[in-house]
Amino acid sequence: MSSNDPPLPSPSSSTSSTISSKRKRAEDENEETGESSSADYYYDSYSHHGIHVEMITDTVRTNTYRNFILNNPHLFEGKVILDVGCGTGILSCFAAMAGAKKVYAIDNSKIVKMAREIVKKNNFTDVVEVIKCKAEDWEGPPDGEKVDLIISEWMGYFLFYENMLPSVMSCLRHLRQGTGLVFPDRTELYLVGFSDPKRMDEEVNIWKDIGGVDMTPMIECVEKEAVVDFIEHSTLCTTPVPIHTLNIPTCKLEECLDWERTFTLSFATDNAVIDGIVGYFEVAFIGGAKNPVGFSTAPFAKPTHWKQTLFYLQKPISGNKGDTVMGEIKVKSKKNNGRDFDVKLKVGDGDWQDFVLN
Repeated sequence: MSSNDPPLPSPSSSTSSTISSKRKRAEDENEETGESSSADYYYDSYSHHGIHVEMITDTVRTNTYRNFILNNPHLFEGKVILDVGCGTGILSCFAAMAGAKKVYAIDNSKIVKMAREIVKKNNFTDVVEVIKCKAEDWEGPPDGEKVDLIISEWMGYFLFYENMLPSVMSCLRHLRQGTGLVFPDRTELYLVGFSDPKRMDEEVNIWKDIGGVDMTPMIECVEKEAVVDFIEHSTLCTTPVPIHTLNIPTCKLEECLDWERTFTLSFATDNAVIDGIVGYFEVAFIGGAKNPVGFSTAPFAKPTHWKQTLFYLQKPISGNKGDTVMGEIKVKSKKNNGRDFDVKLKVGDGDWQDFVLN
């Protein structure tokens, strides 16, 4: 990060959690109103200021976008910009600061009310137009004008959770043909093995005996849930492997909705035991940029609000430095709730394990 970056508070740390904690606030409210659709849960979760505090105060996230926009003014000055999933409107304000001619800021959450106030407070109302609608339903600028650049912060836990990328892809039709750009334009998803006996004792093995009561049936529940948490890089026991690369301007819908990969993990230490698999991603802003930027959510990178995603193995795998183990992963958007994903994972000679990202 540049020394000129404005000071931002660090993202708050927390204990491990399943992915659905953010949605829980919206579910609690909708129970009172009788509303219950998954779409309501998704959009309502972004109506709460808490999630925006978490995102805005993520210095890696916010300053990466800020640095990209302000350090590449040639991409924004005098251009028509589309901000997909604008939230509080901070990226739209950055684009206006970089000299954009017009910014269309789209979001289907009630947070757009605050976005309009923020735009007004910063005297950008003549540039930034905040629109409440689904990205898929937006008909584009008036008079058939096209946009020069799409910017969006669509990434979720394990990159794909919340499945917002298809919404961004639906807006590609509004790009100026031949010269239109979308950012970020490249992502990479990684897997790496970890060995953490203390974590496994505290979160899995604890259920073997609680006050003399055998509660091992709970282990099956624990092992089915993907866990979002920070993990110490010292616990990593294999080399990371890239498993899924996306070139956003040209990727196909099925690449983010339904995909599978094989992978090979190589032990990095002797006498190691793989207790589980860590998933993390990297993002890059490259095409046309004079000053390209990017960030990583890896355990050995600066912490972000995305943390890492952990998958606990039912059958730990032992090995020594240089040993390899094969694996397979299948990721599919859930039919009954397209924002969630089913993950199937098989490592070594272990059985297939089912996980949920919800």
